Amino acid sequence: MTKVRNGVLDALFVYVNNIISLVLGTFPVDPTVSKAADILTILTAT
Repeated sequence: MTKVRNGVLDALFVYVNNIISLVLGTFPVDPTVSKAADILTILTAT
């Protein structure tokens, strides 16, 4: 069960990272957006 959950979280993490990269690539890097991305990364990493 844990392995499946970790696999799903990993896939979700990559997916979210891709979206963040696209957003950051499209818009000028706003400190608020970067901060949100950092928080999101920390939340998904734990």
